Amino acid sequence: MSPLRKVFASVLIVGIVTAGGVACSSDDSKSSDSAASIDAWCKKFEQAEKDDDGAEIDESAKLFADLAKDAPGPIKDDMNLIASAFNEMESVDFEDEDAVKALEEKYSEDDIDAASARIETFVKDECGIDLNEE
Repeated sequence: MSPLRKVFASVLIVGIVTAGGVACSSDDSKSSDSAASIDAWCKKFEQAEKDDDGAEIDESAKLFADLAKDAPGPIKDDMNLIASAFNEMESVDFEDEDAVKALEEKYSEDDIDAASARIETFVKDECGIDLNEE
């Protein structure tokens, strides 16, 4: 199994995944999110986390695409990366070394870890969900 797939697989277990590129949010986007919209997204995230337990990649891709669509500004870019990565993973033949290598080059493990940390912090601080608890 490739390092990228291992990262995604481990993230599936905790119900959160993030992926490559520069995933930064501007401060302007933070001010556009109302408490009600953040609360609604948190409820959606909590349900998606339950639905994702044991989900296949294609099911997770749909869940993350839906979450990304309505993600609050501070994590919008990170969630969009998740959706993009899962969408691409869904179509990759993991037996094709060139395809796996291309995916690994596009989505670096460092970027995945950084975006994951931002989302985990947001979810814990804003939603009260600790993704590190079992």
